Amino acid sequence: MTEFFCDGILSDLNDLRWQILDAKEERWLKQKAFVNLYKSTLIVFKMNIPSWPKISTDILVVFHKSLEIFKENLTSSKIAFRLIEIQETLLGPEAFISTKMNANDIKDLAIHFEEYHNIGRFFDVDVIDNTGKMIERKIKRKCFLCSEQAIDCMRNQRHSPEEIKEYFDEKIANYLKS
Repeated sequence: MTEFFCDGILSDLNDLRWQILDAKEERWLKQKAFVNLYKSTLIVFKMNIPSWPKISTDILVVFHKSLEIFKENLTSSKIAFRLIEIQETLLGPEAFISTKMNANDIKDLAIHFEEYHNIGRFFDVDVIDNTGKMIERKIKRKCFLCSEQAIDCMRNQRHSPEEIKEYFDEKIANYLKS
């Protein structure tokens, strides 16, 4: 049995994998329900958090501070929206936002936030249109640590988990000081 330390408890790694899959499925079902209920574009605002834990005081402060900035960006762009729900899951904090605006335009704004906010690279802002279709990025994300595509670095394990976590923690600490 492989054991894993998560959220202060020792867990079976296989059990944790199932919990992660369950959490992702629950998020997908919630997204689908919100699209059906509001019949509008859905924004799912969440973080890319390497390693564990996915929830901490610092992460929650950064999440809420950055969510406020994202909402201000929507408002300054004259985009009406409704914050539907904020939740904390095994995967980290998540916010669900509904808007009647065009999903492609919202995705452009989301990408701008991810690329230009001080720590926007640590955020994943998904946009789902009113039919339930995920709006994909046209240009793939760059790695946190190098200029290669993030997906290639993940697949090729170009950077150690410790190196990525150290970079994340340092950036978060610096952001909180600013």
